[in-house]
Amino acid sequence: MAKITVQLKNWQVMNPRKDVKKSTWFRLEHSLIDDPEFYDFTGDEFKAWIYILSMASRKNSDTVIINTEHADRACRIQGKDLVSSLEKLKSLDVLT
Repeated sequence: MAKITVQLKNWQVMNPRKDVKKSTWFRLEHSLIDDPEFYDFTGDEFKAWIYILSMASRKNSDTVIINTEHADRACRIQGKDLVSSLEKLKSLDVLT
């Protein structure tokens, strides 16, 4: 089991409601589907991105600790796909 700490840049844009402490949703633009920066993401890498956003929304924080074992159990995201997604997201300057 590995734990990876990530920080999402511009989390306030994806989660604009400061008055909600335990949000059950996060903002995701429908244009993400045809965003050319995400064209080379595989289905599993895209699913990993949604998983990361979901975990940030649950914690109501731009910084989350990703547990690779949980990602695999909860969403069937293999570690290699999670790491690959993190690398691509970092290169897009979406997270650190």
